[in-house]
Amino acid sequence: MVNRRGMAILMLIIILNVPLFFIVPWERILFDKEKVIEDNSEDLVTVDMSELEPTGIYVWMEHGKPAAVEYKRPNAFYSIFYTGAQFYVYTGDQVPEEARRHTMRSLDDRSPWAVLIADDVFTIPDSGKVELDLSNPNRLSISTVQRALEEVNEKFDLSGRDYIDCATLYSTALGEFRSKRVMACFFTSCAECLVLPIILLIIVVKQRKKKKTDE
Repeated sequence: MVNRRGMAILMLIIILNVPLFFIVPWERILFDKEKVIEDNSEDLVTVDMSELEPTGIYVWMEHGKPAAVEYKRPNAFYSIFYTGAQFYVYTGDQVPEEARRHTMRSLDDRSPWAVLIADDVFTIPDSGKVELDLSNPNRLSISTVQRALEEVNEKFDLSGRDYIDCATLYSTALGEFRSKRVMACFFTSCAECLVLPIILLIIVVKQRKKKKTDE
């Protein structure tokens, strides 16, 4: 009887914790996007959405490192484990002078920029304005990002090997939060596995004492 009840409790723990871990929107409740953006941005500028075009080409980041390329946003289950960063094409003039010098672009060069933005951290509206940090250029090496940028260059007739990185620092912060969430879930489950059998044992002992008293 005790073994069966113990197994039932363990199954109950699993049944309750798995939905709690996957279904509850912990990031909306506990992850402070505004603070993460503020802490990891050097110089936020206001960008008009008419100058920022989504490409539909995603680089899925794992703790700030490129993990996979997708040419459309995968399902929500995939998003649990990786941070979605999408390439955008920016046609405005808000890229700082220092970033232009770093990429050897002249101040009068008006060609578009490829910008990789952590969509899971930044809220990118369909219209209006959004604040972004465009001060962090990144020169490509052979990587997942390079394959994605090649697709962007081909699709939008660009030619640059540099892109503005508005993803790595923010996806790293989100990855750290998700790791803490996993550890919290793990330790909670372990605590439940320790406490609930003790409660069960106390209940069984009381029932047996009561049964003996009734006899």
